[in-house]
Amino acid sequence: MLGIIAMASGFLLTSFLGSKSKTQALSATEFQAGRIIDDSIFYNPNTMTAAEIDAFIDSHSPACDMWGTQKVYGNVTRAEYVKQLRAQGYTKYHDPPFVCVSEYYENPETHKTNFETGGKKEAGMLSAGEIIYRAAHEYNVNPQVLLVMLKKESYVWGDDWPHSFQYNTVMGYACPDGAPCDSKYFGFYNQVMMAAWQLNYYREHIYSYNYRPYTTNQILYNPDRSCGSKSVYLENIATTSLYIYTPYVPNDGALANYPGTSYCGSYGNRNFYMYFREWFGSTLGIKREEISYPDGEYYIVPSNNISNALRIEDNYDENGENIYVDARTDSAYGHFKFERQNDGSYIITNSGSKKVLDVYRGSTITGTTIGQWERSGSFNQKFKILNNRDGSFSITSAINTEMVLSFKAEGGLELAPYTHDQNQSFRLIHIDPPITDGSYHLLSKINSLKAIDVHGGLVSKNGTNIELYDSHNGENQTFVFIYDPATDYYRITPGYTDKYSLDASGASTKNLTNIQLWSSNSTCAQRWHVDVISNSTIRLLNGCSGLSADIEGGKTSNETNILLYPYSASKNQLWTLEAVDTTKTQEAETSQPQTKEQATTNNKSDIITGTHRIISAAKKTYAIDISGASSAIGANIQLWSLNTTKAQLFKFEYDKSSDTYRISDTYAGRSFDVSGGRSYAGANVIMWSNHSGCNQRWHIVKNDDNTYSFLDGCGGRALDIFSGNYSAGTNIGIWDYHGSENQRWIIE
Repeated sequence: MLGIIAMASGFLLTSFLGSKSKTQALSATEFQAGRIIDDSIFYNPNTMTAAEIDAFIDSHSPACDMWGTQKVYGNVTRAEYVKQLRAQGYTKYHDPPFVCVSEYYENPETHKTNFETGGKKEAGMLSAGEIIYRAAHEYNVNPQVLLVMLKKESYVWGDDWPHSFQYNTVMGYACPDGAPCDSKYFGFYNQVMMAAWQLNYYREHIYSYNYRPYTTNQILYNPDRSCGSKSVYLENIATTSLYIYTPYVPNDGALANYPGTSYCGSYGNRNFYMYFREWFGSTLGIKREEISYPDGEYYIVPSNNISNALRIEDNYDENGENIYVDARTDSAYGHFKFERQNDGSYIITNSGSKKVLDVYRGSTITGTTIGQWERSGSFNQKFKILNNRDGSFSITSAINTEMVLSFKAEGGLELAPYTHDQNQSFRLIHIDPPITDGSYHLLSKINSLKAIDVHGGLVSKNGTNIELYDSHNGENQTFVFIYDPATDYYRITPGYTDKYSLDASGASTKNLTNIQLWSSNSTCAQRWHVDVISNSTIRLLNGCSGLSADIEGGKTSNETNILLYPYSASKNQLWTLEAVDTTKTQEAETSQPQTKEQATTNNKSDIITGTHRIISAAKKTYAIDISGASSAIGANIQLWSLNTTKAQLFKFEYDKSSDTYRISDTYAGRSFDVSGGRSYAGANVIMWSNHSGCNQRWHIVKNDDNTYSFLDGCGGRALDIFSGNYSAGTNIGIWDYHGSENQRWIIE
C-alpha cells in the first residue's frame, strides 16, 4: 500500500524529496557511537509543556486532508480511492476521517479516538502532545526523545491522510525483528506510554541486558550477523538504552550516506541522532565534572552554613521520612554512609535509620521530595556528586544529573534544576579527622623515592614552588598538618615555619593552577581537604576548587611541578603519608646547646684567624658560596660545589670582648648578616656592609667530631643548610641549634 500511495501521490513524493534535500545539509560524521545522547538530556522531562509539544507537532505537519478531498489520480479523490482498495480486498483501509498526528485525540481509559467520532474531540480525550507529555513525566523521559522516536519509528509522522491502523505501532514497541508486533500494545496511547515505560525500565535495570554502560560492548552493524560488529564503549545509560531498543550501530557507509542507505547498514540510531540534532540541537549536554569520595560516613553540610547538617529525626525509621537540616551533632541520624557503585553513582544510607536517600517514585520533576526508603538498588536511590568548582558540590539524581538536591523554602529537600545557588551547594565533612595532626613526608604513589618538596628550601619567599624531588627526609620535605574540625580542612605548612603555607596560586579554580608557598592566611587557597583512600594513601583537594594535587604530566624527574587538576584516582594524585618521628630532633635539641651562653660556655673553640673556606660536614664537595661572587649589598649566600674562587673565601676576625667573629668576604668588605637584624628560625643570611650589630657577630662552637657550628650573636641560632637539601643553590639561613649535620661545618 505504501508503494502504491508513494507512486500515486505527487504530494507524498514531493514531500519526501523536499525532506531529503533539507536534511542533506546535515552531516552524521559527528555521530559518537558510544555517546549518542547524554543522560542529562535524555532523562529530562521538563523541556516542553503539553501545549509546546502540540505546537511543535503542528509546525512539523502538513495540512491535514482529513476528508480525503485531494486527488490521487485523474478526478479520483483519496476518499474514493480507499473505496476502490477495499473493493479489491484491502479491508483495513477505511473511509474518512483520516486523522493526522496534529489532529489526533484519544481517551486513555477507553482508547476511543477521533477516528471513531467523525474527527471530533470528546470529553476525556487527550491530544497527541498531552499524551506525550503524560508519558514523559510519568517515566522521566525527555518529550523531545519521544517526538524523535515517533518520527523514527512510524509512518504517521508527516502523513497528511493517515489511517487508523498506522497508529497501532507508532513507537515500534513490541515489534521485534523478524516477528509480528504484539497487538495488545496497539494504539497511539499504548505505544507512547509503553515506549516511555520501556526506556525508564532500561535505566532502572540497565545491568540486566546484554549491552551495558561504562564498558566495551560488541554491537552488530545489521540483523545479518555476517555484516560484522563494532567494539563500542558505552559512555552512559541513555546511549545504552537506545542500543537495547534498537540493537545496531551504523557503519561508516550509513553515516556517510545519511539520509540514504548503505550495504550492511542500519539506520535507527543514526536517524535518532540526526533527527534530534535537526529539531532540538546538540544531543550532548554540558559535562559537569563528577567527583568521587571514598566510601565512608560523613556529615552532609550546606556549604554556606557548615555548622548545620542534613539529618533524619532521631528514631524515625519508617519509609518516607523527610530529610531536613539542623545543627550538626554526634547523632547517628545525622551521619550518612556513602557507597560508590560500579556506574559511578552513590547509594547514601542514613547511619541511624539504615534507610537510603530516595527520589519519591523516581520522578525527576521539580519539587519531587527526597526522603528515606528501604534499599532497593533502583535508580531513584542513586546519586552523583558534581564539582561546583568553588569548594562545594551538588548532589544530583542519577536518573537526571540536571536535577539536584535543593532545600525547600519551608525546609526539607526536593529536586530542582541545577542553578548553582546556595540551596544546592553541599560539602562532605568527615565524622572523625582523617589523619592525626603532625609532621609528615608526602611520597608519590608513582615512585616512592620521590616526595613533595619546597623548592630550594626557600621558606621566606612568597611564590616558592612546590615540586617533586628525590626523597631525602629533609625539612623542606616535612609538612605539618593542622586540622580544623569546624571546617574539616587542614592547613599544611613546611616543617620549619608556620608563617608560610601550601597555597593555590591566586586562589584560582582553573585546571593546572600552580601550588606554591605563600604567607599564611585564612583564604580557601590554603585550605586542604584530606581523604584517606586506603591505609596511609591520601589525596589532597583544594578548598577553593575541589581540584586535586597532581604531579604535572605524571613525570617523576626532580623539580616536576605540583599543580591542581580534576581528581581521577591516578597515582600522580595519590600520596603516601610517612609520619616524621620528631622525638630524635627534640632529644638533640635538649642535649645540644640551645643558646649563645650555653654554646660558648660548653664548647669553646680555639681562636680562628685568617682566610678560610666553610665546607659542609655532611657533603664535603659543597661549601658556603656568595651567589655569583656578587659584591652587592644583600647578596645571598648559598651552598655550591667546592671551588677556589673568591666567592668561597672568607676572612675571620675575632673580638675577644664579645667572644664573637666577624666573617667577611675578601673583595668587597661585606659581612655575614642575619637579614632584618632579627634572630628567628628561618631567617635568611646575606652579605651586608659592616656594622656593629649583633646580627653580624658569630659565636663559633667546636663539635666533638672537630667540625664547627656558627651561632648568630643575637639569638644563638645556627647557620643551617635549609631542609638538609645538599645540592647546588640550596639556601643558607639560621635555625634553632640542634647539632645535626646541616648545621656542622669544616673550616679549611
